[in-house]
Amino acid sequence: PIKITYGGSLLAGSGVGASAASCVSLARALNEEFSLGFDIEQINSVGWEGEFAYHGIPSGVDNTASTYGGILFFRVSGGEKFFERINIRRPFEVVLADSGVTSDTSTLDAHVEGEKSKDPNLFRNRLDTVRMQGVKMKKALEDGDLDEVGSLMTENHSLLRLMGLSHERLDYLCNRALALGSPGAKVTGGGRGGYMVALTPGSRLQQLVADAFAAEGCKVMTPVLGG
Repeated sequence: PIKITYGGSLLAGSGVGASAASCVSLARALNEEFSLGFDIEQINSVGWEGEFAYHGIPSGVDNTASTYGGILFFRVSGGEKFFERINIRRPFEVVLADSGVTSDTSTLDAHVEGEKSKDPNLFRNRLDTVRMQGVKMKKALEDGDLDEVGSLMTENHSLLRLMGLSHERLDYLCNRALALGSPGAKVTGGGRGGYMVALTPGSRLQQLVADAFAAEGCKVMTPVLGG
């Protein structure tokens, strides 16, 4: 028999890829323990298979990020998954704050399908806008244009809110971050709960926003991206 004990600081159902991280870490551990000889692509594939137990049909983005690390541009085209690394010109700080609202990816999928069936053309147009925002975000990150990064984050959050993929608590936290000087803020993951992320360039702004959220009882993370 094998006893497996999980630990860590990521919260399940919070939009930060906790389930994918657990699947990929388990795949790596078993590969090492039993000398299976899996390469990194196979590890990623096993992590994706594990995600089915959590999400039904996973997109593949979370397990890919957990496997390869870094900041990635991920897309699906014609049923095929593609990703490339985004080269960050200079590191920058962000704050992630947990809304305290748990989201379930399976119910999120049902909501998205419902939105799609209500007005297919509107849904398609909004999805095209999200894709375009992703392309613009990649360029802004590579150019080191954090004002554009922040603007795109806020625009994306507004669109996701219109699609019913936010939550009043997430909206409040995003607006609070903007009021404190953040150039942009948005929901993470599938939305409707879990974490939000605020762009906070500079350690002083990062600490200001983090302290404000912590004072409201939020679980907070303060990473530096691209470092």
